[in-house]
Amino acid sequence: SAVVMVEGSTSVTATASGTVEKVFVKENEAVKKGDPLVVLASPEAAAQLTQAETEWRDQQVLFLFDQTDEQVRKSLKSAATSRDHALALVEARTIRAARDGVVTNLHVKEGVALQLGGCVMQITDENSEIEVLGFLPSKDSPRIREKMGMQLDLDGYKKARVIGSITHVQSDAVSGSEAAKIGGEILAESIAKDLQAGTTWITVRARLPAKTFKTEHSTYRYHHGMHATVEVKIQSKPFLATLLPAIEKYLPD
Repeated sequence: SAVVMVEGSTSVTATASGTVEKVFVKENEAVKKGDPLVVLASPEAAAQLTQAETEWRDQQVLFLFDQTDEQVRKSLKSAATSRDHALALVEARTIRAARDGVVTNLHVKEGVALQLGGCVMQITDENSEIEVLGFLPSKDSPRIREKMGMQLDLDGYKKARVIGSITHVQSDAVSGSEAAKIGGEILAESIAKDLQAGTTWITVRARLPAKTFKTEHSTYRYHHGMHATVEVKIQSKPFLATLLPAIEKYLPD
């Protein structure tokens, strides 16, 4: 099992609990810092804003008729404060981009409930390095070295096969739950599902040759958290050994 890691990828999390009212962006869409990404529904906040804006406009009209009336002036100031407060409540329900980048790993759609701190999406630097974090059986650790090739088959994409180059081998064997934590808090749960209980693993990192991959008919960008199956060629043997298994014991490891 393996997962794609994008350096410079920032997780966007929910700033409040609520139901998604509108999603402004799509997967692989470029955004700028401050752009609205998602709005969480809040009928109460929306109603409060409508009422505050109505009161503010009414007080403006009264003030224009008589700008010398001190009571009207105070009422206008109070209405403006109430309106600003109501706007702030609505703004707090808007999740905005904290940086420039590209939207990846979009988790939400309209009508979905979100909890405070829940993952919404990733924003990734277009120039980020793409890396694969692979989990291989610990028994193969002595045979795996840096610069070896690691073949990647992306889940959900037919004929999307890529060869990366291993850059780091962490030889210490760990359990599936401990290995999954290496992928970070956002990905740990999904990684753990792919790793068998009772088996120990080593983690292997590899660089990919490009920021995009091809399928039969299209080209796509990698995004943070994509799952894959990986293979590393750790041994080769003559074709004769396949035909005559008895001679395999005389071959070197």
